Amino acid sequence: MNQNNVEVDSMLWLRELRHRMLTILLGVVVVLGALGLTYSGWRVLIGKGDLLALPFYSLAYGVVLALFLIRRIPDTWRAWGFLGVLYGFACLSFQLGWLASGGRVFLLAFIVSATVLVGPWMGFVAAGLSLLTYGALGVAFNRGWLILRPLASPVLVPPIVTEGLGFSLAIGITMIGLWGFGQALLTAARAAHETAQAQALLDERARQLDALNQLLVERSAHLEVTNRALEEQMRQASGQVQLSAVLRGEQDLSTLAQRVIQFLCQYLSVPVGAFYVWQGEYLEYAGGYAYVPGESRPRRFRLGEGLVGQVGLDQHLLVVSQLPPDYLSIASGLGGAPSCQVLLWPFLYNGTLLGVAELGALSPFTSEQRRFLEGVAESIAVALHTAQTRARVDALLNQARQQAEEMRAQEEELRAMNEELQAQADVLRDQPQPRAYA
Repeated sequence: MNQNNVEVDSMLWLRELRHRMLTILLGVVVVLGALGLTYSGWRVLIGKGDLLALPFYSLAYGVVLALFLIRRIPDTWRAWGFLGVLYGFACLSFQLGWLASGGRVFLLAFIVSATVLVGPWMGFVAAGLSLLTYGALGVAFNRGWLILRPLASPVLVPPIVTEGLGFSLAIGITMIGLWGFGQALLTAARAAHETAQAQALLDERARQLDALNQLLVERSAHLEVTNRALEEQMRQASGQVQLSAVLRGEQDLSTLAQRVIQFLCQYLSVPVGAFYVWQGEYLEYAGGYAYVPGESRPRRFRLGEGLVGQVGLDQHLLVVSQLPPDYLSIASGLGGAPSCQVLLWPFLYNGTLLGVAELGALSPFTSEQRRFLEGVAESIAVALHTAQTRARVDALLNQARQQAEEMRAQEEELRAMNEELQAQADVLRDQPQPRAYA
């Protein structure tokens, strides 16, 4: 909150104070006015009152009563209305008793009320107006322009100079008191300013602290998310490094499949798994973890046959939940339990199917486990492709070696046959030729 807002709050506080003082003052005047109006009416009835003053008293009381009861009237208008009634009472009192004490009392009340209800500047204006009014009435009396009412007592009409000095002194004392009151109000307003400013500063600091706390919470949450992501990346990287060690070296397809499914089940904390390798026409069982195919568990699947064959055909991840109790039982020496979820994952190399892994778990697979499978699927597919290529190369080498051996055997046979034919030819050449007779 800036200084302008603080001043606005202080002005609202002073306005509320003046509103309460005006309401209290009007309420007191309504009560006292009712008593005075009753008394004036009684004096008129007994013939001792002023018949001309009673209507003014009634009109003034009606105005004050309306100002007190009608709260929708703005406080500024209520204050000016009340000051007008006070000034009218002062003038009427002067007319009734010239410079009698009643007029001076009302003028002093007029000054005080103007200062309190409107402000110090209005107090000075009211003081000047009171002095002008008092002086004008005194001059009018001395000149004979003002005809006194019979209520004026000779004792209460001293010379104008004495009354003027006394009234001026009373106004001066009143203004000094009002000046002190204004200073007190100013001090109170300044204190309210400072209090509001301090409260605003505290509120601003509290908001800043809340913002810092919120920022700290957000940073902590972001740091926690980052730490979890880094931990997951480290676990993923560690798992991939461990898998690389499993895939390293020259291994036949069956050994590789067995080691891969064993590693996946142990690393992912999955209790059972099976690995199927594509053999041209079938997905053949090549390795398992806590699983052995039986009579009710086939060892191979065609494409589209069973869930294994369907995953091989679709070449997409498949997660099966809400399995029947007899679908897959995870057993140990102490007992057994049905699996909760089965995950089947195909391994592809350049769009070519190489194998399918099937994992069974007692609880649903997590997103981290799936992300790990996504991260290592390509490495496993490359290893499978390498093993299959190596197997084909070995098969071709064996075939070529076998053909070479067969060719060497045939060559030996041909050499032996040639040697035998050569020997037969030598024998025939050495035999004597028969003579011809003429």
